Amino acid sequence: GARHYRIRRRNPRRCPLRASQKRHINQAPGPRVYAHANLANATLQFANLSGARLDGADLRGADLTSAWMNWAWLKDAKLDGANFTRAKFVGTQIQGVDLSKVIGLTQEQVSKSCATRETKLPQGLRISYCAG
Repeated sequence: GARHYRIRRRNPRRCPLRASQKRHINQAPGPRVYAHANLANATLQFANLSGARLDGADLRGADLTSAWMNWAWLKDAKLDGANFTRAKFVGTQIQGVDLSKVIGLTQEQVSKSCATRETKLPQGLRISYCAG
């Protein structure tokens, strides 16, 4: 079955994850399910979250600078204040997600993602709809 990992909440001072936690995020085989995980204020710089199921996860204030978010699922995730500067977005599932208060999101990232009319983006960015 799917693997579930519990990653403890980090404090607002941006404490890095322990080595064992980074290993789970970056090298976990198979599908990675972090549904409803509390990752608020986590430092996830350069983390490989490709294909991760982050449905309903709390990523408020998380630092996802240069993270790999390819084909990640973010449905119902809490993302206020999350930093997506230089994060890789290809096929990222952002349908119905409120991204209006995230940091560092670009039109290029949004254009490579899959959104719906309900997706909320920062001012000046346009939705890229899913094909099919």
